[in-house]
Amino acid sequence: MKQFSFVVFAIAAVFLAGCNQSPSAAERAPIKENINSGGNNLETAMKDPGGNGLILFKALLEKYGRAKSYQSICTITYITDGQESTPILSERAIFYNSPNFHRVTTISGDLISTSVSDGTIIGEYNSTAAELLRSAPTMAEQTATMISNYNFCGSLLYDFFAGPDRMREILDASGTEIRRQVTDNNGIVLLSFKARAPYGTTEMRVDERTSHILEIKSLMEPVVSQNDGVEEKFKLKSILLTEKYSKIQFDKPIKSEAFKFDPPSNLEVRDRRAEQAALSLQKGVPAPEFVLKDANGTDVSLKSLRGQVVLLDFWASWCDPCRDFAPYTMELNQRFKSRGLAIYPICSEEPELVKIAFSDLGVTGLNPIFDPGKKIQELYKVVQLPTYIVIDRQGRVSSVLVGKQSTKQIQIQLKSAGMNLD
Repeated sequence: MKQFSFVVFAIAAVFLAGCNQSPSAAERAPIKENINSGGNNLETAMKDPGGNGLILFKALLEKYGRAKSYQSICTITYITDGQESTPILSERAIFYNSPNFHRVTTISGDLISTSVSDGTIIGEYNSTAAELLRSAPTMAEQTATMISNYNFCGSLLYDFFAGPDRMREILDASGTEIRRQVTDNNGIVLLSFKARAPYGTTEMRVDERTSHILEIKSLMEPVVSQNDGVEEKFKLKSILLTEKYSKIQFDKPIKSEAFKFDPPSNLEVRDRRAEQAALSLQKGVPAPEFVLKDANGTDVSLKSLRGQVVLLDFWASWCDPCRDFAPYTMELNQRFKSRGLAIYPICSEEPELVKIAFSDLGVTGLNPIFDPGKKIQELYKVVQLPTYIVIDRQGRVSSVLVGKQSTKQIQIQLKSAGMNLD
């Protein structure tokens, strides 16, 4: 870990704004945030012994959502099957400027993974590969491989930078109680809740003096449960992912070089931006016609849906962002079907697998349709799951959204297609 720390701290030192001197004692000390009108809720929630966990959770979302910048060092421990397993240790340097500038470097053994966004493009690389993609509007919505995967640069922490609008996506959709406990450990408050896949049961430690999230522990039950078809001796029985944050600083300037894509010169960079644009359906073109069968063998055609706003949700049971969003699409369907909104998950898996997945998620009322040969997926130029395609009442493509989305973004695109959600 000492070698990890040296490299990660060196990375951090390069991108701090200002002179190259070591931080002063004052800079190293915890930063007491200025409490404004929004922060009063946070201060009250932290110090009220009878405070509600939901109140504190929302207040933290407000605080992190207001952040102009954030930087920290994160130590990560990944333990499988309890004490019988040797922990996997990693360290990570995080730099963030609102709303979608970031640089995250994770060191795990000999593997160094970096994800960086300058607000327009997102680039990712390790020692063997590098690629460029279009950046998402916020850090929480990034879908590039490394920044969205906890094994590389991903973390539940990034969702908090999206503010209160992100709460639905953070919490497990089946419903969860947010429990709050005040400890005697130097003013530490514990928040316990069920988070979205892949994190599951999660405990968060918050310092009431600084209102900083210091630690996130997750049991990763959604990952453990994905053992179907795995030999018994290889099945995971338990996972504990722990992220400990130190050297946390809010709203301190970060050098612009931090957000520059700078892979090693020996790597060939795969630029996927043009590929993304070329593969996407263009707004305003007629949506390709299709006829697919639902689980009961009944035909569903796009032509039969003319006059409604249609949301096609290209979905799979193994896709975590797909699973996370399914309860929300169920809610949309329940609330707005009578107003002319037609939502259809399109799946290439066996109907029984989808049925089981929906049951596990508590999803009812949605009518998935099946594309076993992925012909419709190809027709709609879908290269990543999830992909959401909104079609207006005249049968024209209104928008294409690729990857993990916020509920707010889906609502904006449905309204743009003429759907009244008020």
